[in-house]
Amino acid sequence: MSKRPQSVTISELKQSPARVIEQAKAAAQPVPILRNNQVEGYYVPVGALELMSATDEEANTAFAAVLESHGDAIKWLASQ
Repeated sequence: MSKRPQSVTISELKQSPARVIEQAKAAAQPVPILRNNQVEGYYVPVGALELMSATDEEANTAFAAVLESHGDAIKWLASQ
């Protein structure tokens, strides 16, 4: 399971863009970029963008693959 990314300030992004990119990749989620404590925008890693723009068929195929490889664990977790 991926962890939720921390927001970063524009100054932090300027100082260490590679860290922000790695943070977004690790979380596989967009990282909020703040200016004056307000969200100014997001850095969106490619994997998250691909998932957000997936067609229904692509999403169903990915879901089926997850069920195929982890279905027993998912069923067990659901029963707990």
